[in-house]
Amino acid sequence: MPPAETNPTQPPEEHSKPCDIRALVPLMEMRNRIGYVYGSEDAAMLLYSLVRREQPKNVVELGAGLGVCSVWMGQAMKELGAGQVWTIDDGSHWEEQGKLKLFLGQLLQVPPFNQMAGEALDYAGYMRRMIEVTGLSGHVSFIHDRLELSSEEAFYAKKYGFLARPIDALFIDINRTPDTIIDTLFMFLPHMNESASIFVDSASSSLASYLFLEKLIDQGGETLSLDELARQMDMSPAHFQRLFSRWTGVSPKRYQQYLTLGHAKALLRERFTTLETAHNVGLSGSGRL
Repeated sequence: MPPAETNPTQPPEEHSKPCDIRALVPLMEMRNRIGYVYGSEDAAMLLYSLVRREQPKNVVELGAGLGVCSVWMGQAMKELGAGQVWTIDDGSHWEEQGKLKLFLGQLLQVPPFNQMAGEALDYAGYMRRMIEVTGLSGHVSFIHDRLELSSEEAFYAKKYGFLARPIDALFIDINRTPDTIIDTLFMFLPHMNESASIFVDSASSSLASYLFLEKLIDQGGETLSLDELARQMDMSPAHFQRLFSRWTGVSPKRYQQYLTLGHAKALLRERFTTLETAHNVGLSGSGRL
């Protein structure tokens, strides 16, 4: 097929900035040698591509693991010339230095990670040095902490740097119990950009669950009964309840309560009164908010 004709009087189309192949080689080594530990071999490259395409400026990763996805996203931002990844982990999986050293053995054989060979590094030390030797200190910040997601007062007391501006993307790869996910969304939703993306690792791909979530979003603040939801999915109420709970980890009622909560917080941020907010989300009064 012949190339498309071009007009020399027109400016060239804007293309994506080139990848830094030389910088990606050690990241590929990292991906191949330790990516399997958290199953992040392919996720790292997917997130790299997403960051390059969507160009988020403020990204939060909950659950750093061994930093594979963190540095791939950071490298994408470095190539774009802007952006910051805040990766957060308390390192509870790696309290034994012997265990950490064992898993890092193959990685420390190749440059630039071999600069860390022989250093007595705990988990936090490894993360900071790894970010440093890959040349990504300007785009990846490691926070060695466990977020207090059940207490707004404790959460805001830490004055995290990622709260200084709206968050463009949130990657959740921590304890994925229903309560933790709901607490995380409750705490982060007020700080998300209007066009932000939220990714939950290992999220359900069940068709029934997907269609149900889509239906709930369409309904907005309206709360539907279990019978009505099951009818719309052409299932019995009992079967629908079991299927939805199995794939999402929460009951249909609990999920609708979360949506109501998220809608209410958005309205309160826009300075609606509690009574106005209660009515907007379908509650009878502010006492139920």
